[in-house]
Amino acid sequence: MKLYAFGYDPSSPTAPDASPTCILGATSIKILWSSWCDAVIASASAGTSAWAVEYRGGALTAAQAIHVSSAAEIKEFVCQEGVGVEFFGSLMHEGVRGYVTPTSITLFSSDVEIEAGEEAIRSYTLPEDCGIASIRVDGRGGCLVSQGSGAGVVYLDTIVSFREYLSKSCTSTSVEGLALFQPEEWCTNATTTTALDAKGQVYTATRDPRYPNCLGRAYTNNTTLEPVEYLSETRIGKVASGGYMTAAVSTDGELFLWGQANPGDEKMVSVLGEKGASGTSATTISADEEQDEMVKCLNVVVAGQEACVYDVAVGHGHVLVAAQVQKDGCVTARAVLGAGCNDRGQLGLPTSKPFVKEFEAIPAFTDLRIERLVAAGWSTLVVTSEE
Repeated sequence: MKLYAFGYDPSSPTAPDASPTCILGATSIKILWSSWCDAVIASASAGTSAWAVEYRGGALTAAQAIHVSSAAEIKEFVCQEGVGVEFFGSLMHEGVRGYVTPTSITLFSSDVEIEAGEEAIRSYTLPEDCGIASIRVDGRGGCLVSQGSGAGVVYLDTIVSFREYLSKSCTSTSVEGLALFQPEEWCTNATTTTALDAKGQVYTATRDPRYPNCLGRAYTNNTTLEPVEYLSETRIGKVASGGYMTAAVSTDGELFLWGQANPGDEKMVSVLGEKGASGTSATTISADEEQDEMVKCLNVVVAGQEACVYDVAVGHGHVLVAAQVQKDGCVTARAVLGAGCNDRGQLGLPTSKPFVKEFEAIPAFTDLRIERLVAAGWSTLVVTSEE
C-alpha cells in the first residue's frame, strides 16, 4: 500500500503546495485520524505483526504526541478489525482530543486546559455496563457519544461535561438523548451530524437552523437525529461530511450529495445548483435537472462508461470520489474525481485552478485501486493498493 498526501500539510504549514506525494509505503496502512491540523497514521510491514503509529501535526504537546506513538494499548487494539481503537476530536478547531478502546477512554487536554490545571493525558476505565462504541465532536465543540448495547447516542455540550460524564462512569442523568440506535458509521461537519443505522438508513441533526440544506431534509426545530426522507428507500453503505456538505454512497454504488457552499464563498460545486450540471469529459460527475430540492443523486462516468462509486471524502469545501467500471465481473477502468476548493492543492490538481466547479479526474490516481479516501480541512489523504 501507499499513502499519498496533498493540500495543506499540518506538519509543515509553510511548505509550498504540491501535487499528490507518496509519504509512506507499507504492507498495511490505516488512517486513524485526520483534521485540518493533524493526523494519526498506523502502518505495518510484511513479516511482522507489530504496527507503527505516527502522529503528524502540531495540536498535541510533545508528551501527548509521544503517547500516541508509544502507548501499548493503542498498538494492541490498532491491529483489530471492528473493535480496535478509534480517535476523536474537533475537525476544524483543536484537532485530536483523545481515543477510545473497548476498555478505556483517554483524553488529551488542550493548552488552555493544561494551564488551568488539567492533566495533559487522562485515562478513564470503562465499566462493563458502560460500553462506549465511538465519539464525535460537532462544530460547536459538543461531544456525541455512541453507547454500546443498544443504548443509543447522547449529547454533552462541552468537553468539560464529557469529562464529568466519564468520571461518573457514564451515569449522569443530565445528558441529552439524540437517538435510540447505535450508528454503524457517522460524521460531523460545521453544522450537521450525519449517522447511518444498521439498516443503511441516513439520519441527520443540527443545532444551527441557518443552513437547512446541510440537513438534506426539512428543519423540524428538533436536535435529535431524524431520517433523511429522500434516502429512505436506499440502503446507504458510507457517509462522509466536511464544511457544509455531506455525501453518501449506496451499497449499489450510487452517489448522493447535499449541502451548500461555505458561507461567504459565492462559488459552489455545480451539481448542487438548482439546474444541476452536466460535465462534458469522458470522466466526470453530473446531475440531472429534475432533482430533489436538497439531496442530489449524481451520475458518475469513467472513461465514457457508467461507473459505481466505492468511496467518497469531503473536506472544508472539497469533495473526492473513487469510482470504477465493471464488466463481466472485472474492473475495466478506475478514477478519482474531485470538485470544490483547490486553493491549497487539496484536490490533487494544479492550484492555478483555485476552485473546480465541475468534477475532474485526478491524473495521479488513474486506474489505481483506492483503499481509503480521507479529507479534512484543506488537505487530503489517499491510500492505494497494488493488485
